[in-house]
Amino acid sequence: MISSMVLLTLEYGYQMSRSNRSKFNLYSGLVGVSLFFVLALSADLFSSVYGWGVFQSDLSLTSFPAPPSLAHWLGTDDRGRDVLVRLLFGLRYSLGFAIVVWGLSYSIGIFLGAIMGYLGGAIDLLGQRLIEIVETVPFLYLALLLLSGLGRSFWVLVLVNVLSGWMMISVYMRGQVLKEKAGLIAESAKALGASPARILFRHILPLSALPVFVFSPLALASYLITLVQLDFLGLGLQPPTPSWGELLGQAHTHFPEAWWLLVFPLLGLVGLLLSFQAISSGIKS
Repeated sequence: MISSMVLLTLEYGYQMSRSNRSKFNLYSGLVGVSLFFVLALSADLFSSVYGWGVFQSDLSLTSFPAPPSLAHWLGTDDRGRDVLVRLLFGLRYSLGFAIVVWGLSYSIGIFLGAIMGYLGGAIDLLGQRLIEIVETVPFLYLALLLLSGLGRSFWVLVLVNVLSGWMMISVYMRGQVLKEKAGLIAESAKALGASPARILFRHILPLSALPVFVFSPLALASYLITLVQLDFLGLGLQPPTPSWGELLGQAHTHFPEAWWLLVFPLLGLVGLLLSFQAISSGIKS
């Protein structure tokens, strides 16, 4: 009797502790991401108050890059531009890029996955073969092909990532729709005479799409890292567009003398990624 009570108490304590950890992860992640969004949106205001523009070089310096100082809190890059200002504007581009790619990729993936799962037959088979073909194309090869043909711009980079980013979510969505299609809600709607379109978009899709958004924080983090990687390789945004990857590329050239070009962008990137990961962990738990 006593042992059973002890076990129940421990189990209750574990469940409460797990619930509290989940809430802490979720709220701390939301606070962190919100802080980064505020910083990104206030980049223009901060730049005007701070006194340095995003493309402005400090010609009074004797050499570039210059270490952190009272005039440049996080130092300057290899052209005398303020690193702090470049980080804030680069954050704006990175978040905007991740949100646009996420919205387009998930919209396409959810729609095509729902169509494949609900209609089945030749449509489903054709869609699966298309996904298999596209998945065999290496991402870097696709990026080089489109960037060389269309030029380097924000929207071309979005196109590259959308073309390679919709497949995973469409496969998951197809499985969810297949499961919900055989469920009681869909069968009841069909028995009441609902049209196939109404069954899919009114009854099946909302139930199937809800679990999909659990992946959203990690997807946003993935797209953000992709932009940083492309910028680091010189395949991203056109200079002199501010970019975290471009600063890391300069750090690769000037390290260890210009350590600030590596440390501060990495701190910002790690903080943002941890915030997205905390949100995802909190939602899943």
